[in-house]
Amino acid sequence: FKIPASRVLALSAEEELFFSSTSIKVERAEEIINIASDCMYAGDYWTAINFLLAIRDLPLPQYTTTEIFEKLAFCHRVMGDIFEATFYNEAALRSGNFKQRNRARYSLAMLNLKNYPMQFKRIELAEKYLQEAYAEMEITEYDPQKKEVDLIFNRNGYALVLYRKGQVEEAVGLVNNGITRLDEIDTSYAKFHQSVLYYNLFQCNQAEKEYELAEKNIKHLISTDKKYPQYYIHLANFYARQSKTKKAIESIETGIEEAADYYRLYYFLGFFRYVDGQLERAITAFKKALELNPADLGSLAYLTSIYSAQNDFDTVRKYTEQFEVAFCNTEHGEIIFNNQITAILQDLSPDNTAAFQNMIDTFERINPDSFVLEAFKELQ
Repeated sequence: FKIPASRVLALSAEEELFFSSTSIKVERAEEIINIASDCMYAGDYWTAINFLLAIRDLPLPQYTTTEIFEKLAFCHRVMGDIFEATFYNEAALRSGNFKQRNRARYSLAMLNLKNYPMQFKRIELAEKYLQEAYAEMEITEYDPQKKEVDLIFNRNGYALVLYRKGQVEEAVGLVNNGITRLDEIDTSYAKFHQSVLYYNLFQCNQAEKEYELAEKNIKHLISTDKKYPQYYIHLANFYARQSKTKKAIESIETGIEEAADYYRLYYFLGFFRYVDGQLERAITAFKKALELNPADLGSLAYLTSIYSAQNDFDTVRKYTEQFEVAFCNTEHGEIIFNNQITAILQDLSPDNTAAFQNMIDTFERINPDSFVLEAFKELQ
């Protein structure tokens, strides 16, 4: 008896492990965690979550189970699933060892300070988590250099608490103190944490309107990691807030020299050129952004707006023919939909009237308060 080739399911080694029995998963749990970690490094958080869920409830050592909780918390936080992230961080806090507990406390503090919707943010709870972690680190014996870095980073988190309370000067003092102390520790671990402190100092400088210091600190960050594109975007936005559009453009162009495949740089290049009146050059930049990421609604919104203003409705229709009405419930989505229906109305045949009306009806159900809908009804 020969099994037809079409019935043989070709599985990768990772897939075989995912579908394996409980006993095999228990035996090879560390391998599964490593696979999940590789997925996380690659930005594939859904796959990481699925692998971690496959072993989450198995009878594993407590440390391993808590490690799974930590990774699930991280994945969910990155994906914006903040309540799932909270659940797993709280689980890690209950079950983890010293290091795992304090990582969970820091994560829970940052969720309260940064990620929760405004009505759920609790600065006092964030402060409690950070103070508890600091107190436990102070009385726990472990590698002195690592301990010093951990204490400094904790105070950096506490500086954010002070910043949120409006105590910016005190926050700046804590951050500067941390930077000075980290200068004395010549390890990559310390340098990484120092870069975070410099970014927070940059934020504080802006809040205090100390623009020269802010510029100095963000440029220092760029000098430490020229390949990180977000720093160039921060610098460009810093210049833009001071109406220095040309300097913003120069910052983004420098970033592109270092990270030529990052679509957001081209979006901002297009945006600042648009603000500066360089429409044709803005078009070039937005097209490049869409080439790198066809789902970039920001670039599509500006690109179609420029073509619509130029009465080039054929090009607007070309760029929006794959746009789904389901994505219209955002600022950029509304603009794209407005440009799309404006272009369609220039050449609407009787054969397409029903499909067009269906688009409008769907849009009204999804986004009934949209300015686009109001304008369209006025036209009717």
